[in-house]
Amino acid sequence: MNLIELLANIKKRPSMYLGRKSLSHLRTFLDGYGLARRQLGIPISIEEKSFEQFQKWIEHRFNQPATQSWDRIILFYSEDDSIALNRFFELFDEFWQQYSKLEQRSNPHPLQYRQPYHYGDPFEPATRLEDWEALK
Repeated sequence: MNLIELLANIKKRPSMYLGRKSLSHLRTFLDGYGLARRQLGIPISIEEKSFEQFQKWIEHRFNQPATQSWDRIILFYSEDDSIALNRFFELFDEFWQQYSKLEQRSNPHPLQYRQPYHYGDPFEPATRLEDWEALK
């Protein structure tokens, strides 16, 4: 199961994975997921590498400087933690659709066939903010 599939499962049954429907719990869950993978020496997948772009996308989407994490920005614009989780999934779906389009333009091979990144590789951003603007 990759990160995108895991997020889809969490969206269907958030309390089963997170304890309660909470964006803060999702952030903690994802931090633990990443830590466990690193400690086990599992290479970072293309989906995980792509998810790193979500922070920049959220900053751009909400016109926020890079001073807050994606979960804090979403929570700030939501009534409560539960609504923020719903908003995350809406925003993530929008992000993933745009990101997938950009990936298809720059790489003719589907995401699932690309080689995974390994921890320690230099970060190479897959997109620029100008690319996001071009999709609007």
